[in-house]
Amino acid sequence: MSQVNPTKTTGRLHKTREEEADRCLNHTEFSKGTQWLTAAMFLAVIFGIPVAQHVVEIRQNEAKRTRWTATSGQPEPSLLPQVYDVFKLLPKTDAIAQANGFWGYWSLIPSGESISAFETTLKENSILTKSLLSPTQGVMTGVLGVGNEKAFVGVNGWLFYRPDVEYLTNGPFLAPETLKLRSHGISAIQPNPIKAISDFNDQLKGRGIELIVVPVSTKPMIYPEMLTGQGESTSALENASFKPFVQKLSNLGIKVFDPTPTLLEQKRSTSRKQFLATDTHWTPNGMEEVARGLAKSIWMDSKLPQIDRPRYGEQEVSVSNLGDIAEMLKLPEDQTLYPKELVSLLKTNMPDGSPWRSDPKADVLLLGDSFSNIYSLEGMGWGSSAGFAERLSYLLDRPIDKIAINAGGAFSSRRALAQQLASGIDRLAGKHLVIYEFSMRDLAEGDWKMIHLAQPPKPVEEPHPTTPHVNPPAAVTSTGPTQPGVVKKPGNATPVPAIVKPKPTTQGAKQPTPVPSTNQVGTKPPTTGSKQPVKPAPPEGLYVTGRIASRAVTPKPGSVPYKDCLIALQITDIKVSGGTVKGPNIVVYVWGMKDNQLVDGAYSVGQILKFKLTPWANVEGKYGGLNRQELDSDDSLSWSAFWGEVGK
Repeated sequence: MSQVNPTKTTGRLHKTREEEADRCLNHTEFSKGTQWLTAAMFLAVIFGIPVAQHVVEIRQNEAKRTRWTATSGQPEPSLLPQVYDVFKLLPKTDAIAQANGFWGYWSLIPSGESISAFETTLKENSILTKSLLSPTQGVMTGVLGVGNEKAFVGVNGWLFYRPDVEYLTNGPFLAPETLKLRSHGISAIQPNPIKAISDFNDQLKGRGIELIVVPVSTKPMIYPEMLTGQGESTSALENASFKPFVQKLSNLGIKVFDPTPTLLEQKRSTSRKQFLATDTHWTPNGMEEVARGLAKSIWMDSKLPQIDRPRYGEQEVSVSNLGDIAEMLKLPEDQTLYPKELVSLLKTNMPDGSPWRSDPKADVLLLGDSFSNIYSLEGMGWGSSAGFAERLSYLLDRPIDKIAINAGGAFSSRRALAQQLASGIDRLAGKHLVIYEFSMRDLAEGDWKMIHLAQPPKPVEEPHPTTPHVNPPAAVTSTGPTQPGVVKKPGNATPVPAIVKPKPTTQGAKQPTPVPSTNQVGTKPPTTGSKQPVKPAPPEGLYVTGRIASRAVTPKPGSVPYKDCLIALQITDIKVSGGTVKGPNIVVYVWGMKDNQLVDGAYSVGQILKFKLTPWANVEGKYGGLNRQELDSDDSLSWSAFWGEVGK
């Protein structure tokens, strides 16, 4: 037992908290048993958790090694726990040998990003985190109705993304003090969306291309009652700067299509939800009505030329999934608080019945973010071929080109476009209209970088016939239901003959010189009967060994509503085999986070690695829509881009 010794009075009636604490701590005696018990508990906590972590990880690695086969193409799993991967952050012997001068050796020091990523990975994979975090969050959410740093718990099973709510509560995003604070903070950015959009519009106008801006409403704007639990709202909430934002763009001649009135009217007039209850994004019905309204606006205001209508088909399918906000709560896997949501999609098909495909030669380009990808990018878990671009293409009955990147509303989609233009791929060739879609929350939290679009050489002007305006296809105004499994096609869409240019004649053209056969006279016949030494064939594909000069930062798992993320690496000091690369620097995209698990611990600045490369254009359809963290350097726009696999 402990007891407190009496102290002398100081003559004052009241004592401060510091004096009371000093009196208790400095004049308290503990028995020997209490001292030994306290010390034992302290040592058990300090050493017990690491020992338990070692035991668990070694057993898991033993199981992985048992399942491993030499033919899998993967290195044999190590038995060592993950904590020993810290030595992988240290520079390799060859990197030290190649270092030159002070800055060469300085670059070998592991970067702060790499160390931070390693620490985060250890914390996320800790048995203490895995055993306590989910159950604790389950109690906090289920009993107390509390979310976490990224999620608010609403009523009736609804969840809300914190940045969506802060867009409405943090004050006007165009207020001078807000712009100054965001542009002069620790991570200084370009905060003014009007400057970026105006500059983008001017560059498009120089090419004769029209711009339509589509800022998509956030969920608490349409359903504030599901957050507060109060009566149903009859009007949409707005940030105080949104109307001035629209007015300023209008004064600059830039069209803005605001989906909010459409979503609010659908909420009033139908029983269908316009937003998913546990996700940040709209429902298929909300997206469909916005696409229909945008298609009407395009036909009314934009003079698109006549084309042969492709006559797409559509098919109704059902998909169920758990929303991204529910995933961010990190509840136990067997949680029942938030069940999967079931939605009905209208999957768009090409005329031959295959899934809809983006057409780089189309005269309409959609730049978008996850609101365009939610029902298009299969990795998001909500189906494919039924996203915003697909439905807009069906309703317009014309091909659409698409560049949509999760979390890319403020600048990533524009940057991806600029990157392709700088590399010689003119995605703006033949375009008449660019649709720029992004979430409204990006107006208040996005980095609105000014991005230069490389201009092509001016073509020689040729006379061409004017084409009259075309009536919109029936799909734009059709509101009839679609039967499950039935393919629909516009009823009154009549094909319009395309203007076909005559093929150049081949008369008098220079014929290719025939290549002589190895069996012709004058050539040495192949020898037979003799065995030539056979060299082992080099591995097929393009391989490079290079040093990581810089890298993007991976977001913390659970901090963003996306489970997967790619990061960009700047690779220099390149040695190539199996092909060629242009320039002294290249951009290599690798996994930074996959299924909410960090996988980028090996990528530290200064490290020398071997990559098997695939040109980014060849994998853009598979990985292009995922959240990508880009390099800060604008010079990287002109560097060749690749998808990289390490150690292949």
